[in-house]
Amino acid sequence: MGESFQKIVDLDATAAEAAELGHTLLARLVAAQIVVATPSDCVLGEPFGHAPGARWRTVVTEPDDRLFTRLRTNGLRVVTGRTVFFAGPDVYRVACPHCHVADRSDDDGPSAQWSRFWDAVDEWHRGASDGFACVHCGAFVAMNDWAWDDLPWAFGNLALEFWNWPPLAPSFVADVGAHLGHRVRRTTGKL
Repeated sequence: MGESFQKIVDLDATAAEAAELGHTLLARLVAAQIVVATPSDCVLGEPFGHAPGARWRTVVTEPDDRLFTRLRTNGLRVVTGRTVFFAGPDVYRVACPHCHVADRSDDDGPSAQWSRFWDAVDEWHRGASDGFACVHCGAFVAMNDWAWDDLPWAFGNLALEFWNWPPLAPSFVADVGAHLGHRVRRTTGKL
């Protein structure tokens, strides 16, 4: 079966503001009874997370009481700090938003664009620049501006990480972005 996750990543929060924004978001979700206030061992990784609250159904598209609420891993974790958010070791297709040339990373190995992308990911994670030039057209593209085919990646300092929740409602994702006043991206994956 495995463990699935969904993350709402703030694409614009700075490292300096991420912790406060995360605290504000968590307080808002607790007040709305989306999650409970008391941390518990309900997420993978550390620190502890927050279990679903009485109104968790209001933020998902397919509420399923039969399974979700009975899972041990079913909480929300607020992630802060410079992080690359991605779905896992699947095949990815990414395109330059300027020239629209797409490149894949698959079993045959990475293309020239993907090789450069991996280098840029490593550089970004270490605190370097926020993008790199497309190998096809030369245009500089910020890390969060690449066009993803199916399983988007996100680069940021703040995310809400939901473990094993039913699909989050697009209106909820948009509401989180509106509350933050920032662009957000939903990423998904399974371990």
